[in-house]
Amino acid sequence: MLAPWIVCPACGSALDASLRCSGPTPHQFAWDDGIPDLVVGARFEDSGSDCRDSVEEEMDDFTIRSYLLPRLAARQHDIDRPLRVLSLGCGVGWDVDLINDAGFDGVGVDCGSRVRAWRTRKHRDKLLQASGLHLPFADGTFDVVFSGCVLAHVGVVGDSCEVTPTYRADRERFCAEAARVTRTGGQLILSGPNRWCPADLFHRQRGYRPRLHLPSEPFLASFDDIRRLFVRLPGVRSVSTLPVTGYWRFNGLRQRPFGSLLAALLNCHFRVISLPAWPFLRRTLLNPWLIVRISK
Repeated sequence: MLAPWIVCPACGSALDASLRCSGPTPHQFAWDDGIPDLVVGARFEDSGSDCRDSVEEEMDDFTIRSYLLPRLAARQHDIDRPLRVLSLGCGVGWDVDLINDAGFDGVGVDCGSRVRAWRTRKHRDKLLQASGLHLPFADGTFDVVFSGCVLAHVGVVGDSCEVTPTYRADRERFCAEAARVTRTGGQLILSGPNRWCPADLFHRQRGYRPRLHLPSEPFLASFDDIRRLFVRLPGVRSVSTLPVTGYWRFNGLRQRPFGSLLAALLNCHFRVISLPAWPFLRRTLLNPWLIVRISK
């Protein structure tokens, strides 16, 4: 049975059990192995494998337990029901299991190839196939929206670093949808590589050699890029950076020669730029990984 706040992503009308909407021009969607397929428009053409899915699950496990769950617990004191949390671009869906097991009401959406991993998820009933450009939720549904390394892949050619002619409009719509489904008093947390940092540690071609790029490259976003996308939206009160420490553990790097030393140096660097006294450092080229909080 669908929750009442799950609606037609095309027109916002109610959906019946067969995933047919009640709008004046009804849209018909389908169930895919017990999971609603509510994708409108193109799907994300990402490449994947069981090995890659396993690596993503391991990374998500650390990030969610170390970074997201403590922040959700801190916000839970402000509300007398379990926080409703959206993982926007949940990939293999491991984060949704962790969020629900921690006592929150977690929901995940994705429209890429990683949804094949959902068959093993404990909370499959909390997963939906949907596009971030057309979210199947009523306005103000979620207390927190979390989106890890997704914005940079909106408006790109497949799973590449090449943007499409419509990438600006696509990113504007993605951000508008994320803000729309966040309630007043809620917040969004977006993360991704920083455009100003010339070393992209997170989209490597092979091994752990950084992908070098010019700051003028449109693929990645800076803090100012993200602020401009959100500040104009109705109900948005503030846009700020969050500390970076605790987000990454660099598990793969630790398995390489001298990798543990390099991982320790990177984490030390992240702790420095996360110090409360120097929040401006997170917006500069010294910070390879942006985490941005948008408050409504």
